[in-house]
Amino acid sequence: MPKYASGKHALAISDRSGLQFPWKEMVTEWTGAFVHISEFEPKQPQLRPKTLSADSISLSKVRPSREGFPTPTILPNDPFTTTVGTTVTVTQPDHNFKDGDAIRFREVQDIVGGVADSVFDGDFSMDTDLSFELFSLQGIAAGIMMFGLTGMFTITATGIEILAVVAGGVAAGSSLYMVRYMMKGISNLQADGTMKHNDAIGETGQVYTRIRKNSTGEIQVSVDGTLRTLEARARDTTLHIQTGELIRVVDVIGATMIVEPLNDGDEELTSEEE
Repeated sequence: MPKYASGKHALAISDRSGLQFPWKEMVTEWTGAFVHISEFEPKQPQLRPKTLSADSISLSKVRPSREGFPTPTILPNDPFTTTVGTTVTVTQPDHNFKDGDAIRFREVQDIVGGVADSVFDGDFSMDTDLSFELFSLQGIAAGIMMFGLTGMFTITATGIEILAVVAGGVAAGSSLYMVRYMMKGISNLQADGTMKHNDAIGETGQVYTRIRKNSTGEIQVSVDGTLRTLEARARDTTLHIQTGELIRVVDVIGATMIVEPLNDGDEELTSEEE
């Protein structure tokens, strides 16, 4: 196998300048040129660009998009309007519906579109005062029924049409009055459970939760025959009323009872009044 000399005494000609230099000081450029080390030019960085890959835009776990489930929305007051015909117009702002969408109405509590209101000129709800009037929806239904039944029985028994009409009219009128007084009686049976705080003025009770100075506590007092636990504060803001002490309600501010301690003399006076 041949051996190469060390070249310590050899000379070489530069491919760039053509000058003579010691062979030991010669180098090879990236272009392949054999030049002196003083003439060496490194490769331009722009000739050595970095390798770039495409941006990552895909995901590893994906699924197709879907439409959300429909959710119920509350309509505004009086959303239904109708005209003479079969078209019902529904008003709902910002509905985002499209042609062909199926819509379901739930818990519609009033008469749709005001058709009955235009015929009978009123609302025939059981909760209104109109149900106590003579020509209510309940009364008209009962009158028509009694007119038909009485007229049928009369014409079957006598065969006289005029008598059947008169008897049916009397029965219809009587049923109107009967339904009126019956509905009024049912309404009178309904008790109003709303408590009026002013009814507690003058009543006596006891402290349920102590009333601190210039602060509030709780008292138990009978209002309209019902024992109530109400928020209260002392009339004299410097007083501290302990739990269990007897008090009297002297004023009401909003829903807060203004109370004062019940002295022994007040207890005797209250017993005599009872």
